[in-house]
Amino acid sequence: MRKLVKEDHPLLHHRCDLFNFRNPQMETDQLHDVLLECMVHYDGIGLSANQIGYPYKVFAMNHEGNAMVIYNPRVVETSTEDVGMEEGCLTYPGLYVNIRRPKSLSLQWWDKDNEKYQGYFSDLSARVILHEMDHMLGKVFYEGKSEYAMRQAKQKRKIHLREMKKRKHVLYQSYIENKEK
Repeated sequence: MRKLVKEDHPLLHHRCDLFNFRNPQMETDQLHDVLLECMVHYDGIGLSANQIGYPYKVFAMNHEGNAMVIYNPRVVETSTEDVGMEEGCLTYPGLYVNIRRPKSLSLQWWDKDNEKYQGYFSDLSARVILHEMDHMLGKVFYEGKSEYAMRQAKQKRKIHLREMKKRKHVLYQSYIENKEK
């Protein structure tokens, strides 16, 4: 099982490379499987490759109950309607911040077999895609939030982490291991 990278890992702040199907950096099936396995293990609804140490523009997500791995995504269009929602991230367990994102989007991507797709996503699926796109662009989900908002979120994070510790949640253990490194 791949470990989540630490919160201050440089890979989280650098733009990821396109996955090269002609000269793959690793086996597509292997990357596909490890992303899905880690997303499920850490109880996530999305996971970018750079969160587990791979600098490629690839992510896994749960879309309406179906697991997908998306290679080299490109947002074609976003809606003009924005929706605010409290958002968290596996890399930052227990930290939740209200983020405004477009309600829907059109996306172009490839699958592990280098088949090209284009689709429309809305609501939670659109939010997950945009969150993972931020990861692949080297942007942390809470960037741009006010000091006040972050102070509030960090205070609440302490409570969330205590709850995770009581439940022996896998993300709490990951958080502790990363703190010790």
